[in-house]
Amino acid sequence: MSSTVTDVKAYQWYAGGQWRDVANGQLFDDFEPYTGDLYARVADCGAEEARLAIAAAHEAFGAWAETPPVEKARL
Repeated sequence: MSSTVTDVKAYQWYAGGQWRDVANGQLFDDFEPYTGDLYARVADCGAEEARLAIAAAHEAFGAWAETPPVEKARL
């Protein structure tokens, strides 16, 4: 059974604790490799999203670095 665009979920991208739309509004099709069916439409991230992800990672680094390994494993 082939998927149609109407029953395929679209995904945003995630950074800094938030799901976000891509700045350019573009998505790309992700196909199931075995059947070739369209599986999802995924955020087509670019330079702006990379900058935001790097800034979010930089902001989170201090607290994450101080988090004990047992707590990191739990998360």
